[in-house]
Amino acid sequence: MGEEETQQGKFPIKVPDVLDRTITRLLEGLAGIVSSKRDELALSIGHIILQRLTAGRFLEAFSKEWKDYREKGRIEDDYESTEQCRSCLQELLDFLDKDLPDEQRLNVLKQIFLVAATEEASTRDGHLPLQYMQIARKLTAGEVWMGCLGCRGPRKAAELIIRALVSQQNFRQR
Repeated sequence: MGEEETQQGKFPIKVPDVLDRTITRLLEGLAGIVSSKRDELALSIGHIILQRLTAGRFLEAFSKEWKDYREKGRIEDDYESTEQCRSCLQELLDFLDKDLPDEQRLNVLKQIFLVAATEEASTRDGHLPLQYMQIARKLTAGEVWMGCLGCRGPRKAAELIIRALVSQQNFRQR
């Protein structure tokens, strides 16, 4: 079978490989748009091209950062075979593909994923990182920006947002 199966019976993914393939597909898609007929191009050019360029630029930077974390030993080798890694990566890719991505929310989603991957704040079996990513994905850029102002950076903003959402959730349960 080539690669070893994980405990869940699935093959492990390699985050940089998934990101590289996604970047390649984004570039192929952009090439297709550019080679389209003039009337088709007019419909696509604005939103799609800008969204794909933003996504490609972000994925390249994220891939480099992921590799750096791995090389420094901050992310365990077997983390990529976990369901948490798969679901958080899918959430990030869905955000880039289906939403209108902006720098603030991208950074917060990235930080939540990286903090989860380092397993400093949660375990690899937990579902909270995915839930936090889903909630942060629904925030506006302005809400994230306000959090960044008070925290001096996206990592601190991610932590603040997570704490605020947990507090809000606890308040609602009372």
